Amino acid sequence: MNNLNQFAGGVHYVGVNDRTTHLFEGLWLVPLGVSYNAYVVLGSEHTALIDTVDAEHATQLELKLQAVLNGRKLDYIVVNHMEHDHSGALPHICRCHPEATVVGNAKTAAMLDGYFGIKGVHTVADTDTLSLGPDCTLQFHLTPMLHWPETMMTRLVEQGVLFSGDAFGCFGALNGAVVDRDMNTDAYRLEMYRYYASIVAKYGVPVQTALRKLDGVQLNYICSTHGPVWHDQLAEVVQTYADLAQWKAEPGVVVAYASMHGNATGMAEHIAGQLAAAGVRNVVLQDLNVTNLSYVLMNIARYSGLVVGGPTYNTQIHPRVAALLEALKNSGMQRRVVGLFGGYTWSPGVTKKMAAALDGLKIDLLDTLVEYKQTPTAADLEAATALAQAIAGHIAL
Repeated sequence: MNNLNQFAGGVHYVGVNDRTTHLFEGLWLVPLGVSYNAYVVLGSEHTALIDTVDAEHATQLELKLQAVLNGRKLDYIVVNHMEHDHSGALPHICRCHPEATVVGNAKTAAMLDGYFGIKGVHTVADTDTLSLGPDCTLQFHLTPMLHWPETMMTRLVEQGVLFSGDAFGCFGALNGAVVDRDMNTDAYRLEMYRYYASIVAKYGVPVQTALRKLDGVQLNYICSTHGPVWHDQLAEVVQTYADLAQWKAEPGVVVAYASMHGNATGMAEHIAGQLAAAGVRNVVLQDLNVTNLSYVLMNIARYSGLVVGGPTYNTQIHPRVAALLEALKNSGMQRRVVGLFGGYTWSPGVTKKMAAALDGLKIDLLDTLVEYKQTPTAADLEAATALAQAIAGHIAL
């Protein structure tokens, strides 16, 4: 263990990196890999492991844990979140350390029994504490539906260290350093948008509730279960999360489209050109046929305008476009200006179907639906220009 793996007094990083998984949760591309973070707190009287890792990396975690314990026994295993990338190694760790007491809330206890048959959990309620010795107190903050029912955070009170579960996390394996002050975090900050937009966006209200629990609490480190430990950039990261939870965004437009024979691509390129001509500096074109959905959702989380388009497919919305619209509906997208375009050969009405797919969202859906038959005409391109200009006029440039 090198000194980069220890930060704050008695707090050690014992997480692992996964650089071989292709799809996180079987859905989201992770070309930069992903870290599964776990931490050890060494108090003068007791020790605690905060979260575990994916089951495939259980042996690696145990070796790191033994090195940090250095002959001391493990007294507690705190489970902040039950998803298997964090709890999968728990049965192995429990077998290696039968003396350790598993700590979680009541919902955690039920899941531990259901998944692993682990019983006898020491259950905690909101704001309960656990002493590891003088000046080494763990306090538990329940954060239900961030983003499972049992999620909670654990705070090392005296040192202002928050073990935050998946909150404030991001995709990307760690490359040597653990704390943000020791690395270039540019890629991680962008991957935080993608992680949030793909996995957490639906739970904006619980995120805001959790953030309110942290109001007035002095924090020096935020230790998520994915990505760097946040220290130097802690305030900025918390603000990013607060903005994401409220669907705040910077000026810009995502043009997301699918095409079969090139006409939708041409319309998307035309609209992008007109947005740029209207002064929109942040314009992102994303072809839904080749781009993993997580990258599209990431940019929709970042920018205030959205144009979605594509051809009719078997009289319905193109499947790639439908998947995006379903994801946006499921996430509860808000505070976006949205325009739609679509094409057809013999079955009109696709843009009305697209609009209906977004029904109920708190967005500004433009009334003008640009729909062209077969090859777009000059009049269709003029309508697309008007659409671009309308969106540009709605966002603060």
